[in-house]
Amino acid sequence: MTEQSTPATAWLSKHWVLPLAALMVAGDLSAAWLGDWRGSQLLETALLFDLALLLPTLYWVCYRHQGKPALLKALGLACLGSWLCGKAIPAEQQQLLPALSWLRYLGLAGLLALELKLVLALYKAVILKAQTRQEAETRLTSEGMPPWVARLMALEASLWRKAWQALHRLLPKKRD
Repeated sequence: MTEQSTPATAWLSKHWVLPLAALMVAGDLSAAWLGDWRGSQLLETALLFDLALLLPTLYWVCYRHQGKPALLKALGLACLGSWLCGKAIPAEQQQLLPALSWLRYLGLAGLLALELKLVLALYKAVILKAQTRQEAETRLTSEGMPPWVARLMALEASLWRKAWQALHRLLPKKRD
């Protein structure tokens, strides 16, 4: 007897980390709000481990076939997890977070550098190399950018290219 998979089980087999992440975050946040914070940093350690290490690792394991984009998204998820820990753990009970705050800024700086690299590559491709909007959009999507963001950035870059071309038409040409 052959077992037929329904669309829900097919989706769950591809994206198993999403319901698991929802349960983990719900459990961690309820532990943070209902937990006993007096004299123990065990809860803070558990929250940091779950949200900043375990969850991004599980995300990467689930989507590792996507390659570099999955790794970058996992790093972003680690930054988000450390930020969420800073919001969920009462300030007077934070013992590990202040010592690890430099990691948060290092991760954010890395993500910002990556975004800057993508933006510069897009503008260089569309404005200087005169690629079409669709070619730039395809390139950005292949580098891991969500399709809707790539579409908007390619549209913006093509508008800047048109503005650049209009400016060149308006300026008088140099005569030697």
